[in-house]
Amino acid sequence: MIKASVIFTLVLTTLFSCASYTLSEGRENIVEPEYIEIKETRYSTLITEKINEIQVEEILPPPIIIEEEIIEEEAIVEEFVEEIILAPIEEEQQPAANDVIEEIEIIDKEYIVNYYPTQLSSIKYPHIFSLSDDRIKNASPELRVLMLPLSDIPLKEESINKIIASIADINYGALILTGSIENQVNLIYKLEKSAITINGGSFVTDLELISAERDSIKLCVYEDLTLTLSALNQGTTLPLSYRDMQIALSSINEELVNQEAIERAKTLAGPTLFFISSLTPSSNDWVQFTPFPYRDNRTFMLDSVLSSLGFIDTYDLLRHSVESDSGITRFNDKLLERLDFIYFKDVLPVSCETIAVEGLTNTVGSFAILADYILF
Repeated sequence: MIKASVIFTLVLTTLFSCASYTLSEGRENIVEPEYIEIKETRYSTLITEKINEIQVEEILPPPIIIEEEIIEEEAIVEEFVEEIILAPIEEEQQPAANDVIEEIEIIDKEYIVNYYPTQLSSIKYPHIFSLSDDRIKNASPELRVLMLPLSDIPLKEESINKIIASIADINYGALILTGSIENQVNLIYKLEKSAITINGGSFVTDLELISAERDSIKLCVYEDLTLTLSALNQGTTLPLSYRDMQIALSSINEELVNQEAIERAKTLAGPTLFFISSLTPSSNDWVQFTPFPYRDNRTFMLDSVLSSLGFIDTYDLLRHSVESDSGITRFNDKLLERLDFIYFKDVLPVSCETIAVEGLTNTVGSFAILADYILF
């Protein structure tokens, strides 16, 4: 009994001592947190601070342009013009080239831009729309090209946007445009890429441009391998019926129509690709067993003359047969014809096919031509 009383007394003493520490000494040992100013991280506050910074910058006076910087930029323009525009132009054409020099601007030191004239009928060839400073060369001597016959029928903005979306996944080294100059320029503006327009077509490419002339350009494709590209647009309107086709072909003066193509072909030397949107078909397509009743056995001048000058029709060379691979590039409700060609010389063709392009095939009845070549 006495032992239990002693234990009870000790427990009470311990509890009271703990309570006493908690209420008196415990309060003295409590450390209150120190409140310091913390930088605001809310998105709205950060945006406000950024706006204030911009407003302060706008109030500051504009930076002083050093005269040496202006001289350096002018030197860049002059060097570009001398190497690319003036080099292939004869002396009597120099005044016309000078008009182009005045239009060239430097934007952000990344692109040299030469906008197309408002009146496209006054365009001077070659017209170099833009060239990126970051020019490239292929990692191999193989080059893929894509030819778009854009038609003479005006393309709506919606159609052009669909064309661009349709070809976005095609890894081409050069895009070639034929058809009306209005369609070419509208597509180039939408693409926002380096482009050169000559008399007969436009080339969209990031390959190194060696020279540009009125009727052709020369590119450096791989190491020291160069390639000349030329394009000619005779017309991209297809007759509406069999009878119209017969009348159209019988009324065409082939010697007159093909005079420019033939004269140009004579000047194209070395490895060359010649893109033509023609008014006349190929002699190789008009054979007895093709399913087109208006066709007869006849020879067309353009194909024959180009063959004599060493040019070869890419699609015709690589297809299995005329009867099974027609290679149609234009069609309507009544007619289907191959009127767009890629002729080559001194390169090795690897593949060639016609492909449908949304915004083009389903609006004006034109197919694109996709081809691969190897330079040697």
